[in-house]
Amino acid sequence: MDFEEALAERGFRPGVGRSPRGVRAFVAQPNAFLTYTVQALGDGTALFTWEFAVGEYLRTQGIQFGSDETLNQFMFPRQDDRGAQEAAWLADAIERAEAQLASLRFDRPDEEPGSVRDLTVDTRIRVIKASEVDGLAWEVIPIGEDDPNPPGEEVVVFRAGDARFSFGLWRRAPETGPMQPPYDEVAVLIDGEVEITEEDGNVHRAGPGDVLITPKGSKATWRALSHVKKFWAIYKEP
Repeated sequence: MDFEEALAERGFRPGVGRSPRGVRAFVAQPNAFLTYTVQALGDGTALFTWEFAVGEYLRTQGIQFGSDETLNQFMFPRQDDRGAQEAAWLADAIERAEAQLASLRFDRPDEEPGSVRDLTVDTRIRVIKASEVDGLAWEVIPIGEDDPNPPGEEVVVFRAGDARFSFGLWRRAPETGPMQPPYDEVAVLIDGEVEITEEDGNVHRAGPGDVLITPKGSKATWRALSHVKKFWAIYKEP
C-alpha cells in the first residue's frame, strides 16, 4: 500500500488551496471539530498536525471560551509530527494525536497523563443491553473519496484514560477492502459473515459468535459477505 492509498483509507482527501511547490496537502475530519492535516514533502518525508475548534466545541457544551466569537478559537500541537511517507508512520502519528487529545482533563489539570488514576477515569459499572445496541450514538466512519463502498458506523462505549485500550461496536454493509490494522484487535461477530484472505492465500471465514483476532502488522483482504455487526476491543501499543 503506497502513502496516498494509506491516506485515503483513513479518510484523507486532497487539500483545497495553494501549497508550496513540491508539497501535496491532505486533510481528514474525524469529527465536526477535529481536522488532521498531512503535508507530503518532496524529500519523501511528511508532516502531520491537527487542529481542534475548541470554541465551537465548548459552545455545544454550554461553555463560553473568552469572547463569544469562535471563528479563530483553535488549539493545535506546538510541534508537527514528521516522518517517512509510510502507512505505519501515519498510523503512529494519528495514535499520538488521539492520545494527546484524550489526555486533556479539565477536571484534573495537575494530573500527569498516563498515571494510574488517569487510567480509571470512569469507575462506574455499566451494562449495555442487547436491546439497546441499535439505539446507541452511532457515528458514520469517514471514508476516502475513491472508496466505492458505503461508509460504516461505529460507537465507542469505553476508552481508557490513556486512549490505548478501547471497546466498541462496528457495523457496515457488504464491502471488500484491505485490512492492515495499526493496533491489536479482538472482535466478536454479532451478525453477518466475513471472509479474510491473508497475503499467503490462507482464507478464514467467520460468522455470528466467532472471535476474530487481528494483531498489529497483519495484512489481509477483508470481504463482508453480508451486513456485518461486531464487538471490538483494541489495544494501541505505546
